[in-house]
Amino acid sequence: MSAQGLWAVEWCKAAYAASDPTARGWSSMFTLGVMAGNALGSRMAAGIEARRAAVSYSSLACAIAWAMLWVGIGLSWPLALTAVFALFVGAASGFSYTHMTAAVSNLAPVGQRGSIFGVVNAFPSLGAIAMQWATGSILSAHQPAETAVSASATLYSKSGFQVAFAFVVAAVIISQPALIGLKGFAREAKAAASGA
Repeated sequence: MSAQGLWAVEWCKAAYAASDPTARGWSSMFTLGVMAGNALGSRMAAGIEARRAAVSYSSLACAIAWAMLWVGIGLSWPLALTAVFALFVGAASGFSYTHMTAAVSNLAPVGQRGSIFGVVNAFPSLGAIAMQWATGSILSAHQPAETAVSASATLYSKSGFQVAFAFVVAAVIISQPALIGLKGFAREAKAAASGA
């Protein structure tokens, strides 16, 4: 969300010296991907018995997509290719979020699902705020000595974005082992089967 909502246009301008319309189009790939991922995730809803796999695989796909985007921009791969990676980041994020929210609903005790879902749902917003602050702090520390002179130029450097989003990529990758320990789906599947 820190890329999609705040930094994507500037990152594209810094990495590719792109015009404003091109950078906005590139940035839109994140948003289009999130919408597609949410829709696809809801259409491919896994049953309780497959929820852990859906969460794990979609989250891993998100980590891989982030790593590919970061490497692609760092190595100056073509703009169109990194736009596809941005689309994949958005799609994997949306798909993963759909299954993670379903997992919260599956694992929360009956009668407490709404309140637990509400608390858990606050974390993506808090995470976005924290990451926007952190990436902004890193970008400010890596600002070029000379400020931009044209209206479409960025005030930030490509290397600043690479450093800032290295932390995002690391956080996404480091979070993967936590998903391995997800338990309780077998219990919920058994309870759902006996209640049917």
